[in-house]
Amino acid sequence: MSDIQHRTQTLTELLRWRSDNQPEKTAFVFLEDGEREGGSFTYRELDTRAKSIAARLQSMNLKGERALLIYESGLEYLDSFFGCLYAGVISVPLHLPGKNKSLSRISAIAKDSGAKIILSTKEITEELRGEFGKDEVLKNIEWTETELISDESAENFTEPEIKPNTLAYLQYTSGSTGIPKGVMVNHLNLLTNLNIIDKSHPHDENSVMVTWLPIHHDMGLIYGILLPFYGGYPCYFMTPQAFVQKPFRWLNAISKYKGTHNAAPNFAFELCVNKINEEQKKTLDLSAWTVAMNAAEPVRAETITRFTEYFGECGFALKHFCPGYGLAEGTLILTTTFTADEPVMRRFDDSSIEKNNIAVPAKENDNESKIHVGHSNSIEDTRIAIVNPVTLIECKEGEVGEVWASGKSIAQGYWQRDEATNETFKAHIADTNEGPFLRTGDLGFMSENELYITGRHKDLIIIRGQNHYPQDIEYTVEASHPALRLGCVGAFSIEVDGEEHLSIVQELQKDAVKNFDPDEVFKAIRKAVSEEHDLQVYSITLIKPGTVPKTSSGKIQRR
Repeated sequence: MSDIQHRTQTLTELLRWRSDNQPEKTAFVFLEDGEREGGSFTYRELDTRAKSIAARLQSMNLKGERALLIYESGLEYLDSFFGCLYAGVISVPLHLPGKNKSLSRISAIAKDSGAKIILSTKEITEELRGEFGKDEVLKNIEWTETELISDESAENFTEPEIKPNTLAYLQYTSGSTGIPKGVMVNHLNLLTNLNIIDKSHPHDENSVMVTWLPIHHDMGLIYGILLPFYGGYPCYFMTPQAFVQKPFRWLNAISKYKGTHNAAPNFAFELCVNKINEEQKKTLDLSAWTVAMNAAEPVRAETITRFTEYFGECGFALKHFCPGYGLAEGTLILTTTFTADEPVMRRFDDSSIEKNNIAVPAKENDNESKIHVGHSNSIEDTRIAIVNPVTLIECKEGEVGEVWASGKSIAQGYWQRDEATNETFKAHIADTNEGPFLRTGDLGFMSENELYITGRHKDLIIIRGQNHYPQDIEYTVEASHPALRLGCVGAFSIEVDGEEHLSIVQELQKDAVKNFDPDEVFKAIRKAVSEEHDLQVYSITLIKPGTVPKTSSGKIQRR
């Protein structure tokens, strides 16, 4: 870690230092359509824009208030985020609502946060203001079009007192179990977590970030945007839509700009293998790539192997995969594989995990049990404990329990939710009273100092006394027929006449909606689930593309 990273205590101090000492160095470059260079920021330009927006917010007396950020992924998102930091305004990064989508989530967040202002662009304001005006909560919130704020406004900026424990922003969780909750992240949480990531995935003078992750999401904001800012190396970024429409754009940008660092959920690496053809692959040079963090949804050993084998000829190697595990309540990363190490992938006996909640290595001739991906438990400042969710006593090596975490990365709690904060952020181990810990709600086990995640405690499917993890069933379902869309399936249990039964909801591929045989698809799903999991599927629902409910990080909202 450089001396300046060590000496700065807030993100605002760090931006001021970079603006004063590296004014002309490129900070961010936006890739229009994921391909050609659009606008960019040097550190001085970002500092000026941020101060201009901060001065406007200060003139409105908004210090300590909440501001909704509603933008496409682009440079406007960045200057408004830093503008809020400079003004001491607590930003609430949000996803731009899709066409014909309900405003209920944004309305619920606006109400929960008590937001006083919406920051956006002129184009988005004109498009959405009328619709927002029909909502009882949103109609009362003032809009500010940040790109119309002149750079000259920066002269009116006055330095507020920003401390390490000052709240930086609220990261709203998915709300899969009800109203979204705002995770309170302060400057110390962010700098601690960024330091952890930088030590695990270190940078040098040749480092370059290439990202498509959504900026409103914790991984997109912290890993994609704030990490290169923290390390002082350039970031090339595109919209998520540009990547999903044509995954080649991401790897092509890594090849073109000699990208070294990036992160993505498992489905993105799977998409690259499925959608990038042999001709496109021949044009790629991925030899500069040193960190491919796979995180934000279950990491699949099959995906890591397939991606490495498919892009090996382009210069990509297995050691560049860095599985990561974390969540918004832990700021971002709780544990990850170090850049220098290959990911640990081990096969554990499925039946022992499901029947006894104990992980034991699979026998040599067992080719059916799942290969689990490890996450190195060697991160400084973060203590991971596996705890029995009923007795609250720490589990022994290999025992499956709830993943608990403590350290300076752990966020401050949920915005104005004391009961939920106490329940989630202030747990103690029963027999030793060690704590407080963050209860992640995820299940896992520890083996040889590797953390293995097995699923969500609340999402477990228990049928005939057997534990089944929905992710495993979903993987089987989506691979059962070509008409089914990857990463867009939910498996969960429903109660019928007092008994638990397996239910599947699955999206179709766009090009299959008008031309598929439903009986053939149903048969393929039932056959695959029966053979792989010894389970009968009670109900299957096929739905249009884009309609499976997901969290902001792309996780299925099964509940």
